[in-house]
Amino acid sequence: DLQPGDIVERYRVESTLGEGGTARVYRVRHTTLETVHALKVLTLDHPNIRSRLIDEGKAQAKLVHPHIVPVRDVIEHEGIPALLMDFVPGPSLAHYLQDAFPNDAEIRRLFRGIVEGVVFAHSRGLVHRDLKPGNVLLDQSVEPAVPKVTDFGLVRLLDAPEGTPRRTGVGISMGTLGYMAPEQLRDAHSADERTDIFSLGATLYAMLTGQPPFQGDDVLTIMNATKDAHYTPLGFAVGRSLDPIFDEIVERCLAVDPADRFQSAEDILQAMGAPASASVVPTSSSSTWPPGDELYE
Repeated sequence: DLQPGDIVERYRVESTLGEGGTARVYRVRHTTLETVHALKVLTLDHPNIRSRLIDEGKAQAKLVHPHIVPVRDVIEHEGIPALLMDFVPGPSLAHYLQDAFPNDAEIRRLFRGIVEGVVFAHSRGLVHRDLKPGNVLLDQSVEPAVPKVTDFGLVRLLDAPEGTPRRTGVGISMGTLGYMAPEQLRDAHSADERTDIFSLGATLYAMLTGQPPFQGDDVLTIMNATKDAHYTPLGFAVGRSLDPIFDEIVERCLAVDPADRFQSAEDILQAMGAPASASVVPTSSSSTWPPGDELYE
């Protein structure tokens, strides 16, 4: 449990940014350059968890794209690996949606940015497996804010080279209930690009309604709702008329059978009227780790 003022290699801890099941993320500042970064440190130490953290770092380090948070380095804290990432000055999409009520045009813009990041990850053979509003950060150092996909802790490499260690056992369920696809409930190792597409649909649903599409009082209820695609239609959940493209995207993304979904994230962009090729080629963007004092929750 690092405290403000603690030093980890060349970085001074300033505050805690967030925490998950196995790691905590801190805002840190380089002791010489005074640049601000985010540092993800394991709170639960186990060989498999260490391996997943390294896999996460390798994946994100290769994804240089305006809509993905990059990993810059791996350092050690008391013999445990930690990931050094760009600091994103702004809240997570989940926190943003708690207080904000973006209009349809803003939702469409933010969602398109998220999809563009996913398209790029897929083009590099990586499936996220945990897409949700909590794993999207909003860079508010620019106007309008830029969405950036983060937390590739459950990433899966498609077409992995022979001999690559398998991190996910057969029949293991991995992901976040309410956003994970039916096939993830049965066997997360079977996940492919269409698994992320399901989660993109659930994320868009949450952006429009404030809630994930699949809910319940217990785990079993949520799992049954997911496998049966039982959710309140957008029109009833929102209580107003929506851009028809939202209904189309949500309905096709949340299909139980992967064959009935959009077959690629690029297909979603095309449905939205965005050129697919533009999502694969990174474009320049402002720095996401300014040396100022911006804070995010």
